[in-house]
Amino acid sequence: MFARSAAAALVALASLTGIAVPSSAAPASRDVVLGQPLLSLYLDPLDDVVRRNGHSVYPGWDGSLQLLIDIKSDGESTYAAIEQELRKHPALMTNYSKGKVHTGPVTAVVSGNRPLTTMQAEDKRYGFFDGRSSDLAPGIPATLMPLISDNWTKLFSWQGAGPMPEAERAKLHAYVADAHTKGYRVRFWATPDQPGAARDAVWTELHGQVLTTLTPTTSQHWSSS
Repeated sequence: MFARSAAAALVALASLTGIAVPSSAAPASRDVVLGQPLLSLYLDPLDDVVRRNGHSVYPGWDGSLQLLIDIKSDGESTYAAIEQELRKHPALMTNYSKGKVHTGPVTAVVSGNRPLTTMQAEDKRYGFFDGRSSDLAPGIPATLMPLISDNWTKLFSWQGAGPMPEAERAKLHAYVADAHTKGYRVRFWATPDQPGAARDAVWTELHGQVLTTLTPTTSQHWSSS
């Protein structure tokens, strides 16, 4: 029963290519089976969905669902455990092997306390690195870092009140263009999330430029508008 509801929740949250599944969308503690790895509560249901849909998260869709995994504990040991879980789903997961990316129905991007040096050194891995705005300049390859994420308030002062200042709009467009040229998707957190005009204004701006991640609340807002 839980496997079906978890898969439905993931598909509902990730209804467009490029939308990251928030790691906060975790099952309630009463749903977790003792001894069952947490990732399996997501990966097993997704495996089910992909098999039913002919090797796709959605029938007839050839894209890859981005699954964002946020490490809050020790980076090295947690990443090793994540890799162990991801390797149990080789037909499901995108992987990197000998310099090439082999795209699967689901791509795991590791955020939080991610061990960059370890990930760079691996000849084969199933996890990909979630970069920050400071990683744009060094030119980390998209085969390792397919996503650039950062706090909206760190980069922009506009919070949706009145029109977006032209200087900030130009900065946003340049930021996104630079990331896309290098093969990265773009994600922001800490955008306004309370229903109202300010949130609508920010997401209207992003919807036309760089829509890459949604919170559950915002996803519902845009899917109904």
